[in-house]
Amino acid sequence: MDNQHISARTRALINAAFAEPARRPRPALARLLTKVTPGHGGCWIYTGNIHKNTGYGCFTISAKKRTSAHRAAYELLVAPIPPGAHLDHTCHTADDGCPGGISCLHRRCVNPLHLEPVTAQENLLRSRRTVAGRNARKTHCPQGHEYTPENTGTNSKGRYCRACGKARIRTVSNSGGAR
Repeated sequence: MDNQHISARTRALINAAFAEPARRPRPALARLLTKVTPGHGGCWIYTGNIHKNTGYGCFTISAKKRTSAHRAAYELLVAPIPPGAHLDHTCHTADDGCPGGISCLHRRCVNPLHLEPVTAQENLLRSRRTVAGRNARKTHCPQGHEYTPENTGTNSKGRYCRACGKARIRTVSNSGGAR
């Protein structure tokens, strides 16, 4: 039979009949969960693509939206993340033995029970590895005075011990103003 006598519409119907059936795209949550394996402490470790510079999982929610895997998990399973919020991996914050960094498995955790939306500042203060976090957990000044509301002042450099400030003033006063 001569194919040139077949109409374009008929040719399209024949091609469609012999073509593989169109695959429906799987929902984002189903795709995400196929890339998760159980980890230590109840973590859900994302096994998909990992960003080489950050160590966080990369996930495509839709053709127009790519994000980190933990953010996708939170948004798909809990709620939208408030604008400007960071997700704190509470499993990481609680693990004293984790060295942190790009190879930290907590960065791959997508368990929504281990994720909490917080401000960027709160996320830094909760960390055991940042200077801000270590300083925030200090309860006494280097001289041993307790940081209480009455004994703690703040200025542009951060907090300071008022007892030490008074001691410095007394030292300067007793030395006649010379340092």
